[in-house]
Amino acid sequence: MTAMQMDNSPRIGKAVQYLRESLSIPSKVEWIEKAVDHLVPPTQMWGICDEDRASRLTIVLTEALTNAVVHGNLGISSELKEDGDAFAIELSKRSSQPDLAAKPVLIDSEYDGNTVTWTITDQGNGFDVESFLAKLDDDGPDLDLLSGRGVMLIRAFVDEVSWDLEGRQIRFAMNRPGAERRQQRRLQTHQPVRVAHYADNGKVDWGKALDALTLDLSSGGASMLHPPVENATRLMIEINGPEGKMYIPAEVCRTQTVDENMVQIGCRFLAPGPDQQGVYTTLAQQIKALEKLIAQLEKVQDSETFASMRSHARAVFTDPVMIDTLNGEKLRKAVGRDLSKGGVSFIGQFELKRGTQIGITLQHGDEQPIRVLGVIKRCNRLTGNHYDYGVKFI
Repeated sequence: MTAMQMDNSPRIGKAVQYLRESLSIPSKVEWIEKAVDHLVPPTQMWGICDEDRASRLTIVLTEALTNAVVHGNLGISSELKEDGDAFAIELSKRSSQPDLAAKPVLIDSEYDGNTVTWTITDQGNGFDVESFLAKLDDDGPDLDLLSGRGVMLIRAFVDEVSWDLEGRQIRFAMNRPGAERRQQRRLQTHQPVRVAHYADNGKVDWGKALDALTLDLSSGGASMLHPPVENATRLMIEINGPEGKMYIPAEVCRTQTVDENMVQIGCRFLAPGPDQQGVYTTLAQQIKALEKLIAQLEKVQDSETFASMRSHARAVFTDPVMIDTLNGEKLRKAVGRDLSKGGVSFIGQFELKRGTQIGITLQHGDEQPIRVLGVIKRCNRLTGNHYDYGVKFI
């Protein structure tokens, strides 16, 4: 079923669990609007975009497709766009050349029930992505460079964005509302870290450092299980990195209570200060080291054999869950990791044996809670008193 066919049956939009579509458009400007008009409406039926987010997505897709058609396949420089007349003449000239106009722009869309990911690929010469993004991060958008402003808009309006194929391919995603916004690719990983707070004098108080556990990690931020902490709290996070201990300054931007002793926090990483500990003195160095660490962790994960044999498609599910052991014990709180129609995995600060039958109460936002029965198939100690559980529904 295509997205166009869904327009005639909007009531089934939210029932769609997975959809993938590939488009190929010629390098003609008039095709950009056609493609955008085709790609945006399904996101509203699926509940990914409301009217405001749909407007932002329209801007993002238009910018990305314009870059692919105009700058990629037609090879027109960004600087020429500043001269409206010269740009219009050159655009008309190149669009009328059959060999250039026939170059395809490939658009792949994938929806998994929670996230829509678009991948746009052109046939141009690409660009130095690392240098370009470093300039934007260091200096902000160059007001004399329209492409710089376009990239800044894309990064601001989507949840994840990355480039590949030497700049000829852009991939970006939008999550269902309420999901954490972070541009960088996230790796779901459980790394023990030490976390210290800043004292009133502005110094890091390592004497009161606490143990925490990452749930996911990117070069721009992390989510962790941590003792209760207020929003906007500044932290210093100690991570074992590829070159020894890494000290990453961070700011808490999201908290979710699990129980009286534990919260799930989302934090964004800050640029190193002038008196920063460790070897990273610039944001670029810090990001590069974090990306190296993430690549190493991902390689280790790919080589491991996981105990879970769940064959159903899984969705990331990081809401609190309530656990009971069917014998009248009080409910225990845990944090979800992923969820499928066949089972759930979560992290808890308690130990239960494999084979134990449990009751699991799931609730997302303000929706009605659901209680299901399951049996523990996996119980791995992560660090301290944190345990990773895999449960099969029964």
